[in-house]
Amino acid sequence: MESEIALHVPFVAYSPKLIKPQGMSDVLVDVTDFVPTFLELADYQSNQTAFMHGQSFASYLLGEPFEPRGWISAQYDSARWIRTREWLLDGDGALWYCGDQYDERNFEKITDLSSEKYALKKQELQTLLDENIPKL
Repeated sequence: MESEIALHVPFVAYSPKLIKPQGMSDVLVDVTDFVPTFLELADYQSNQTAFMHGQSFASYLLGEPFEPRGWISAQYDSARWIRTREWLLDGDGALWYCGDQYDERNFEKITDLSSEKYALKKQELQTLLDENIPKL
């Protein structure tokens, strides 16, 4: 299976005594999730971490019940992206339907926003982006 060309960085978690091999995953993970995950795996508890925006995925790594996050984001200079499992709003403001694909070459660019469904989806993603990722 190809990996996503756009915003992606391979992540490999290896700890034979702790983590069960799971292979390639479709779980969305954001860089902000790393510190909360590492702290949970280290069993570190403090009220000083309440300000963190990330979501721990330690339960997933341990093979325990896990509620994955609904979106991930990235920013490069002033361009901001937001990705859900099915949709991508890219740094140019273009809407893409990803479906269950992880190869950007198979994404469908939505060019006709006259459809209420697509216009609403773009606005939903833009609002989520604006509420969570500040513009530089």
